[in-house]
Amino acid sequence: MAATEDKKKKSIQEICSLSPGGPPRSSNDRSRQDVELIEQGTFEPTEHFYPRVLNAQIHPLVRSFLSLGNNRIIKRYCHLHPEANPAAVAKVLKASTRYFQWGGADLFSTTTDRGQKRFVVVETNSCPSGQKSMPLANEDASESEQAGYRTLLEKSVMPTLRAGKFNGHPLPQGKLAVLYDKNKMEASGYAATLADLTGEPVYLVPCYAEDLHPKVRCREDGVLEICTPPAVTDEFGKACVSMYSDGQESPVWEPVRAALRYVTQRPWTRLPPLTRTLVFNPVLACLAGGRNKMLAAKAYDIYNAEIAHTGLTIHTPETIWDVAKPEVPLWVGRMGGLAVVKVPYANAGQGVWTITHEKELHAFMSIEHRYDRFIVQALIGNNSWSSVSQSGRLYHVGTIPNLKGNIYAADLRFMIGSSPEGFFPVAIYARRARLPLAEKLDTGTNSWDVLGTNLSFKRLDGSWGTETERLLLMDSKDFNRIGVGVDDLIEAYMQTVLSVTAIDGLACKLINSKGQFGMKLFQSLNPDPKLLAELYPTQLNPPLLPVELPNMVDVCHSSSVQVLIETEEERLARELQQDVIRSQPLLVTVFYLGGNWREGFDAINSADHQICCSQRGRGFTAHQCSSLDRQCYLPID
Repeated sequence: MAATEDKKKKSIQEICSLSPGGPPRSSNDRSRQDVELIEQGTFEPTEHFYPRVLNAQIHPLVRSFLSLGNNRIIKRYCHLHPEANPAAVAKVLKASTRYFQWGGADLFSTTTDRGQKRFVVVETNSCPSGQKSMPLANEDASESEQAGYRTLLEKSVMPTLRAGKFNGHPLPQGKLAVLYDKNKMEASGYAATLADLTGEPVYLVPCYAEDLHPKVRCREDGVLEICTPPAVTDEFGKACVSMYSDGQESPVWEPVRAALRYVTQRPWTRLPPLTRTLVFNPVLACLAGGRNKMLAAKAYDIYNAEIAHTGLTIHTPETIWDVAKPEVPLWVGRMGGLAVVKVPYANAGQGVWTITHEKELHAFMSIEHRYDRFIVQALIGNNSWSSVSQSGRLYHVGTIPNLKGNIYAADLRFMIGSSPEGFFPVAIYARRARLPLAEKLDTGTNSWDVLGTNLSFKRLDGSWGTETERLLLMDSKDFNRIGVGVDDLIEAYMQTVLSVTAIDGLACKLINSKGQFGMKLFQSLNPDPKLLAELYPTQLNPPLLPVELPNMVDVCHSSSVQVLIETEEERLARELQQDVIRSQPLLVTVFYLGGNWREGFDAINSADHQICCSQRGRGFTAHQCSSLDRQCYLPID
C-alpha cells in the first residue's frame, strides 16, 4: 500500500520554500504546499469525484442530449428558432477557438411577465469546475472512469501536444504540468488523466496568489518553469533533493512545454497573458472575459452586433460597466432599487452583492474594495421583485416546488470544450440557493441567501470549502427537481458556445500584429489602474510574431500586394493616414474576427464565393465575404 502511494504521488518536500534559518512549515501554510509528481496509471475515481457522484446514475434525458452530436443539435435548434440562420448556427458550433478552449457558463432559467422562457448568461468562466459533479455518461467504455477529464484533454489538448505546435509556433522542450490554486480534487484528476494520455509523469503544482515562495515562474522568452528536485527518490525509494554546501536545499527550475491551468484567483498576477509554453487556457482568455466580467460584458455586446443578422444573440441581464464606486447608488436607483453589484475580477461567489434594500446598499458602500471599477447588473428575482431594465423584467423559473411548496433560485453550470472539429459538451450540474424564493422580500432579509447559488466559500485561513448539500446533479434523483428538458439543455449549450466564442474573439483582438498583448487597447477597454498594476510583465522577448501568411495571387489583378492582419485599434489608426495609404502599393487587410483567419484568405482567393462591395469611407471599399463573415478593406485607386 505504501509503495503504491509512493508511486502515485512523490512529494517534493519544501524544495522551493525553505530559506536559511526559516521556521518549520505549518500545516496551514498554503504557500509551502508540495509539488507532486503524478504517474501514469494512478487515476482513482474516489479521489476525483464527490462520493454521491460515484453512486449516481445519469438521467436518461441528459445521456440523450450528450449523445446528440452537433449536427442533430443544429437541426433541433433551428427547428425551435426559425429566426436563426442554419448556416450561421453550424458555423458557430463547428468553429474552433484560438485561445479560450475550455469554458463554462453560469446560466439562469428565466421568464418574463408574458411567460417567455430563456436562458440568461450570468457569467462565463475560464478553466471552470464541474468534472467532480458529473455522473458517468457511459459506464461501459474502458476509459469511462475518467469521464469528462479524458474527454476534454483528448479532444482539446492532445491534438496540440501531438502536433508539437500551438497557433503555428513550436512548443518548447520541457515537462508537463497542472497548475492550481483551488479545487485540488479536479486538478489532480486532470494530472492523472494527462499522464495516462501522454505516457509520461505530470507535475501537480500549487500556484497561490499569496505564495511567498512561488513554484512557477516565466522566463523572458515566455517559457514557464516549475520548481522541481534533481531527483525524486533515492535508491531506497525515499524522497531526496540536492543540497548546497551549507546544507540548504537547492531548487531546480525545469522548463514546461505544456500546462493545464486551474488557477482561478487573479491568475494575471502569476502568469503573463501569452507564453511560449502551451497554457490551457492562457491568461489572455481570463483578461478578455473568462475571469473579467467587465470585458466579458463588452465582448458579448460586440459579438451580438456582429451576429445580429444571423438571428443569434447572447442573452444577458442588462449590464452597466466601468462604474466607479460613488456612481453605484445612481445605477441601483435607475434599476428600481434592485440590482447586483460585482467586482469584475472576482469569482466563486466572491465580490458579488445583491442589493434589494438600503441596508444592503449601505453595507456595500461602507466596504473598502481592492479595485476602483464595478459592474452593475439587473437583478433577477421573483415575479414581484426584479430589476426594471430596458428589456423589461426577468425573474427566476426556479426549481420544481418541493413537498413544502418551496421554489428555489437555481443556476446551471455548463462546461464545454473546443476541438479542431468544433465545440462539445463536457459536464453539467446545477446549484440552488440556501433559502426559497419569497413572494415578497422583507427589508431585513439577506437577499444573497435567497439568490446566491455559488457553492464555494472562503474559510478564515484562506482555504476553500464547498456546500455540497445545495449541489444538484444530472442524475435520476436531482435532475427532475431542476425543471429542464433536452430542448433546454440545447438552448443552454448554444448560449455557452456563443459566450465563449465572444470572449475568444475579444482575446484575438487584444493581440496586435507583432504578436504581443495590446496593452493600449486593453487599458482603453478596462480603465482600472489597480487591475493594470497587478498584471504580470506582458511582453515576450522576442515576441510571438504572427505565423507566415499564405501567398495571395490575383487579388484585384494587382502585381503588388501586401497582406496584414491587424486589430481594430490599429486599423482605425491606419485609416487616419488616408493620404499616405493612397500613395502606397495596393494594401489588402483582413480584419481578424476570431475564427480561422486562413479561411478569410481562402475566401478571397476562391472564385466560388461571391464578394459584395459597399462604400467604406475614408478612401476605402469594404468587401464582405458573406459566407464567412470576413471583411477586407481595400484602398480606392
